[in-house]
Amino acid sequence: MHIILYHPGAAGELVTSMIDAVDYHLDSTAKTIAPDFGCFRRKITEDTNLNYKNFPISVVWEKRREAFKNRPNYRAFSSHDFEYFLNFDTSFTSYILIDNTNCIDWAIKRFTELLSKNETYTSPPITEELVNRQKNYINLALEKNITDKVIKLEDIRRGKLVDILKQWIDTPLHTDWYEQWLEWHGL
Repeated sequence: MHIILYHPGAAGELVTSMIDAVDYHLDSTAKTIAPDFGCFRRKITEDTNLNYKNFPISVVWEKRREAFKNRPNYRAFSSHDFEYFLNFDTSFTSYILIDNTNCIDWAIKRFTELLSKNETYTSPPITEELVNRQKNYINLALEKNITDKVIKLEDIRRGKLVDILKQWIDTPLHTDWYEQWLEWHGL
């Protein structure tokens, strides 16, 4: 299974759904691709977020590892949880990282728009620390030889995603959704 690691707003669900559209849908209201309500993709993310608030990290990670043992037979799964996949569970077939450091402002703006209905959310300021933290995750994966598969968000925005994924993925890609995503974002 391919694990797609990305920061909020950096098109991780898009990349994942192009590889494996099971349990995804186009959300034309939010102009995004989202996991279906009640599916494993959504449930494990919601459970993990809740558990991070209530349990020590070691317990959260062990619960997540157990949940993954009983997952549906997905070809790809997306996550923001770089720490878990780079430091705790590196047992998956392939890791693909999305590097949004060169257009972090666009990713944060997009993420903020996705959450605009949540009145308590405010976007973080784009600081050197934020950019460096994101670069550090990419560098960690490369240094640990976990992956050399890194997609730059600017390449996704420029329409190059299909060509990039074809280098690594040997199953048909769901390109229609990518075309729709590009259109939604005026790209």
